[in-house]
Amino acid sequence: MLRHLVRFVATTTLAMFACAVAADSIPLPPPGSCNVVKTEADYVGKSGTGYSYDISKYGGDGCEVMLDIQAELFTGPKADPLFGWEVGGSYSYNHQVRLESPLPPGVAMPAKVPILFAIRIDGSISGGSGYFFNLQSTVNGVGYGHELPVDAPFEYSNAFTSLVTPNTSFAAFVKGYIALGVNGRGAHAYAQLIVDPFIVVDPSYAYASYFGVYQQKAGVWRELNRDWLPPPVPEPENWAMLLSGLWLISKAIGRSRRPPV
Repeated sequence: MLRHLVRFVATTTLAMFACAVAADSIPLPPPGSCNVVKTEADYVGKSGTGYSYDISKYGGDGCEVMLDIQAELFTGPKADPLFGWEVGGSYSYNHQVRLESPLPPGVAMPAKVPILFAIRIDGSISGGSGYFFNLQSTVNGVGYGHELPVDAPFEYSNAFTSLVTPNTSFAAFVKGYIALGVNGRGAHAYAQLIVDPFIVVDPSYAYASYFGVYQQKAGVWRELNRDWLPPPVPEPENWAMLLSGLWLISKAIGRSRRPPV
């Protein structure tokens, strides 16, 4: 009886804790062991008009990709009063959904498995005019586009479902753009766009835990992971939940050790 109670309390507490942590937003990571490709450029014309950009692509080696695009645009005192410019970064890799452990007895291999393509976009901008953020993405032949004209920091997230054939490759393509404009001599604008896509087997699928998503790079297939994520730090309410679970366990153990009357 005690063993079952302890197992139930511990499992319930940890499961609730895991769900609460999973709902937290994903921070811009240090690269960890994920592959990082950086592209940088600077240009200044004779008139003093110039731009610079820094694009970092995380992943491509089993770590799901994230794009970090930073752009700066400025005009010198002799420049044309109106100047516009666009910069973007992209990635494209093949993916597969694979069966990782035997399905329960009597359950046949499905012809299709539902995947969830989740995406988060963070953007910020200062100065300038006539700007927008644009995202183009294609997963398993289905295209998704987002154009976000903004003039302040923002967060955007969405998720889409699709059906894929197990052990069959499908492409995932994501491209993020920043369009900047400055109006006036000596004007300046800066913007940053973080594109964070992630592909998982749809958690609502009854047999999701039996499958994994793999990514191909240089002919090698690796299971996707996010090893850049730091260990989760529980929120206060999660700590309370965890401690209450431990208290129930200790109380049950204390009762079991109490000598008979």
